[in-house]
Amino acid sequence: MNDSNSSNTGIYRIKHVQEAEPDAWLDLCRAVTFAYPYIRTQSQTTGHPSLTICEHSGNTSLRFDDSLIGLGVISFNGSGARQQAGDAFILTRGMHQTADYSCNTNNLPYGFLVRVVILLANYYCPATWQINTDIPLSDWQQTADWIAKYLNLASRIPDLNV
Repeated sequence: MNDSNSSNTGIYRIKHVQEAEPDAWLDLCRAVTFAYPYIRTQSQTTGHPSLTICEHSGNTSLRFDDSLIGLGVISFNGSGARQQAGDAFILTRGMHQTADYSCNTNNLPYGFLVRVVILLANYYCPATWQINTDIPLSDWQQTADWIAKYLNLASRIPDLNV
């Protein structure tokens, strides 16, 4: 993991190691469902006051009654209309033929929610995914601090290999 902002590009490489247990996945989905509306209505708390979350293509903003959660998947993107969309972030419960995938956020604001979901996934479903990233430790710490303050959860930054 990189600890300087000079060369990071916002890439998250995700390797699906094992299937998430159903109860753990449900807890993760509940936590993400709780976090998203708070991030949406209080985006200034994230350090990104103009943060807009869209469905995975980046074309349609999610409303208050929309969910990032699908059948066995958590998926979202930034806003293409605001020039804040990159690769869709996709996290699946089950194993698929392609167990490795990546998301390049280009350091756009929706990367904050990517980190929130990864930290919550590490908390509720440890050892299910391995993450490699170039995101600086300070960004991960800011996200972990946000989770502690606003979700009242002591998340742990996972081993993030570069």
